[in-house]
Amino acid sequence: MVRFLAYFVVVILLMIFLWGNMGNKASLNLVGSVVFKDVPVLIIILSSMLVGMLIMLPVMYLNRLRAVRKSRKKEAAVSAKKGKAAPAGAPPISAENSEKRVNS
Repeated sequence: MVRFLAYFVVVILLMIFLWGNMGNKASLNLVGSVVFKDVPVLIIILSSMLVGMLIMLPVMYLNRLRAVRKSRKKEAAVSAKKGKAAPAGAPPISAENSEKRVNS
């Protein structure tokens, strides 16, 4: 319920901000040579937010992959310390298996 109220308050504040900037216009320069005149500030704000979100998508994806790899390495290190890790295809190590290996 608190999350919903916080979300509702943020939306109300955003709407007030947007309503205050509806009539404002500015010139937009792209790479110094292309100029758009009398562009509403609202469009500039929303487009810059959209571009920022698109730029952050690969960063978030790579960060999530890095976190998964790091957690897998930690799990492997912990299981190796406990003696649970075995080579691929090998039977699990137990007292009977270790005696068979020593005797043969």
